[in-house]
Amino acid sequence: MVSVDCSHIKGVLRGKTFGAAKALLGYLSKQMKEKNESLSRNYKSMFDRIQMRPKNAEELDALKKYILEVKSTINSKLTQFEGVKDKMKLLNEFDFNIRSQDFALYVDTFGW
Repeated sequence: MVSVDCSHIKGVLRGKTFGAAKALLGYLSKQMKEKNESLSRNYKSMFDRIQMRPKNAEELDALKKYILEVKSTINSKLTQFEGVKDKMKLLNEFDFNIRSQDFALYVDTFGW
């Protein structure tokens, strides 16, 4: 009977698998951060626009129209944020440590 010791090969493959998984999770983390930044900028832009005080009837009418448009935009942004939440759940499932700044950005975007 022949016995082959494959422990070294298993170790090498385990290391490569871990490296690939870490790279993939890092990429997901980067995507999540970029989408959070984009969503946060969009929400801030909408918020700033709504906070502007109209000086006359035309500006008031334009603001009312903008607010109506924002309602559909917000629904789209909420759908996009669901994708961000899915990425966060996946990163958490694999115990991937995201940077504290990225988590703060996630919480900030969630707060909008």
